[in-house]
Amino acid sequence: MAPNKSEISSVTTLHVGTMGWSHGFWVGSFYPKGLKPEEFLFEYSRHFNTVKVDRTFYRIPSKSTIMRWKTQTPSDFLHSAKFPKVITHEKMLKNCQEETRKFIENISLLQGKLGPLLLQFPHEF
Repeated sequence: MAPNKSEISSVTTLHVGTMGWSHGFWVGSFYPKGLKPEEFLFEYSRHFNTVKVDRTFYRIPSKSTIMRWKTQTPSDFLHSAKFPKVITHEKMLKNCQEETRKFIENISLLQGKLGPLLLQFPHEF
């Protein structure tokens, strides 16, 4: 059964993006030649309205890094971040309250630009 017109108009915004924005090998094919790495996110956000942030998996980003991501993207842009591996892989959700608190506190600075948070677990979890 096809949706009626009122159902179609109530659909929320579709968010389309990739895994990350800091791919140096995109220079010349996606990013203009000469673009500095610190300008990649701004340029990326001109073409996409969301991104999956993998770097949060490797360490909890600082508040200043989070604020830089926030200011470099438009108001409707969403950042979907991975929980740090110290929480999911090393501690496997045990005794990780401090790391979880710090991650949530920092990533929450994105406010309305914070999209889904991803918990990826090792196969032995």
